[in-house]
Amino acid sequence: MRNKHFSFSRLFSNNKVAFFFSALMAVVIWVIVAMFFSPVEQRTIDNVPVVIDLENSSPERLGLQIFGQSEFKVSVTVSGKRYVISPTALTADDILVTANTNYVVAAGKNRLQLELATKDPGAGLKIIGCSEDSVEVFFDHLLEKEYTVKADISSEGGIVDEGFIQGDTVLSSELVTVSGPATEVEKIDSVIAKVKIDAPLTKTTTFDSSAIPINEYGGTLRYLTVNDGYDAITVTIPVLKAATLKTSVLFKNTPSYFADNPISYTCKPETLNVAMASELLENANSVSVGSIDFSQINIGENRFEFESSSLANAKVLDDTQKIYVSFEIPDFEKKVLTVPVDNVVFNKVPEGFNAAVAGNGGLTVTVIGLPQEIETLTADDITVTVDASQFDAEKGTRRATADITVSNTKSCWAYGSYAVDVSLS
Repeated sequence: MRNKHFSFSRLFSNNKVAFFFSALMAVVIWVIVAMFFSPVEQRTIDNVPVVIDLENSSPERLGLQIFGQSEFKVSVTVSGKRYVISPTALTADDILVTANTNYVVAAGKNRLQLELATKDPGAGLKIIGCSEDSVEVFFDHLLEKEYTVKADISSEGGIVDEGFIQGDTVLSSELVTVSGPATEVEKIDSVIAKVKIDAPLTKTTTFDSSAIPINEYGGTLRYLTVNDGYDAITVTIPVLKAATLKTSVLFKNTPSYFADNPISYTCKPETLNVAMASELLENANSVSVGSIDFSQINIGENRFEFESSSLANAKVLDDTQKIYVSFEIPDFEKKVLTVPVDNVVFNKVPEGFNAAVAGNGGLTVTVIGLPQEIETLTADDITVTVDASQFDAEKGTRRATADITVSNTKSCWAYGSYAVDVSLS
């Protein structure tokens, strides 16, 4: 048998092998040419980020921070062989542009010189230019202050329509915290919430606005943050109508007897010139000047005084400052009873604690009522309730307010305010 010998001529007589070998040699030759004979070219790389590192820097040691723009991008021109600077071989992430902060020594605008380098010094390319040689950065100390917000309302045709009255403007937040560079915060003259009204209002309306710090000339300031960025504020403009209404008073915790026998009281003045929301005024024939709890009512003559400025849902239009309410409680009697400690009930006791009245003397309570009911009333008809949620969850003895309830009667109530010493264990 004859031995078969390897033959190059026979190998290359195969067309597939010859094609593969030719392609391989073409790639090898192209690589050699590209690496050793390729000409030096230039390329500009856009959107290269500028690094501003404040860690252990001069600004950080001086307590300075950056306010305003802190992110910058530049275009960098490099030169090198084509295969080194091609888009697939070199990107913006391979270029390092650093802002020099060594010469920042005071608050204000500072121009930082840019320093350029490649992240791989052995990459075989050269940086020959940059679109910017420096960036301008604002440094300052951080300062926070609280300011009262004022509504700034404008309208060409008037705020409210004819026949209506503008009430006191209500803002969703009257106090805001402004933070930012100290030099800018110190320029704040006021913080306003602007509202522009297109047509005069005929009903109470709420507008969306935002808190804007301004200087003494009405100009806005830079780099400031209000409430950590939550600067939205609503401005409510009450729209009222004028009317003359009778004065009245409300009674709280009223014994059932007075449902059929209401107290006859006198208000001075008997009427008030007020402004109210039109929707409330439609069904109103009187204006309440306040409320009186029955625990404040004594036998005989009672007099109460209310401030006109404290009226709910109404604004007094004249110079009336006080309203006086008086009435008589005739034919009623008083009785003083000592309520045993067993009649004291505790609500909302902190978990894991026990509450008890300190001492065994009981609580002395003054009760007022009709003679026939006062005569049969006993201490067992009185319950003393203490809300234990008013305590701190700590052991010890403390003074606590108590609510008094009178049972088995229609006309009686506890007169005065009461407190007990409570032991929490």
